[in-house]
Amino acid sequence: MKATIIKYSLLLPLILFLIWTGLSVIGCISCFFDVGEDFYCTKYCAISKITVSLILLTYAIFFARAVYIEKQHK
Repeated sequence: MKATIIKYSLLLPLILFLIWTGLSVIGCISCFFDVGEDFYCTKYCAISKITVSLILLTYAIFFARAVYIEKQHK
């Protein structure tokens, strides 16, 4: 149980860092192409919210599944 919790608690910051890096790259590329403020207030925010929500939901499901499977094997 402890190994699963440690593994998943170290994985979450890595996932969040990769999301942040990806969003920063998208923001820099869109700034380079001069897309304007309208892009940031509508599409960029929507894409960011949906992406972060889906990844965190998937993470929570995999964490719960791992804990459930580990408890069944005891």
